[in-house]
Amino acid sequence: MASIDKVDWEILNATADDWENLEQIYRAVCFEVCPEKSGEPGNENYLLRPVRGAPTLEELADRIRKLLADNLLISRFAKDENSSGHHDQLWRDWFVMSPQGRKVWSMSEHTASV
Repeated sequence: MASIDKVDWEILNATADDWENLEQIYRAVCFEVCPEKSGEPGNENYLLRPVRGAPTLEELADRIRKLLADNLLISRFAKDENSSGHHDQLWRDWFVMSPQGRKVWSMSEHTASV
């Protein structure tokens, strides 16, 4: 069975409950919610700050490609009328954990730390 590191586990975790796109995965893996809020009382916005040691967007995209190749993620292409039909447009795809990915994710040592 495949072994995953903490970042791969976080990517799978972000896709555990529904389909996510690259931007949503990037925010879930690379940012954390700050305790401070901004805005008017009753209409506050929570601030995000980068996670120390988080991967770059390019590194995250490469990891997603590897998780797809290892059959741990499933990809669904978001059709676009202006699309050239070229499927290597990672920023247009949506991702969800595969059954195999769920097994690896749930058995990972990183699951215990959550």
